[in-house]
Amino acid sequence: MLSRAEIRAALMEMQGRACALCPATGRLVIDHDHETGLVRGLLCCSCNNREGQARSGLFQAVADEAMLAYLADPPAAGRGWVYDLPDRKLPSMEEAMAALMAADLPPLDV
Repeated sequence: MLSRAEIRAALMEMQGRACALCPATGRLVIDHDHETGLVRGLLCCSCNNREGQARSGLFQAVADEAMLAYLADPPAAGRGWVYDLPDRKLPSMEEAMAALMAADLPPLDV
């Protein structure tokens, strides 16, 4: 299994040191599928945020043609590179709110 540094170096070379969705060359993050851990490519922070919002359904309008093409055939497709995921899955906002509402907490003294 490749390390994050090795994956980043390979993607930087493959993508010409630029975001897979826009011409940005600043700070690039490793974009990956949060369910499988499979790496898709390098994105700038702005495009990574847009991709996350589009996939979560918050803002369908941000899923433009370039993003849909990227998701259909990302730079790392078929390579089997896995982003090392944490051992425990963090709860979704809905799961966290449900747990908070179900908790038997004393009232706040305000």
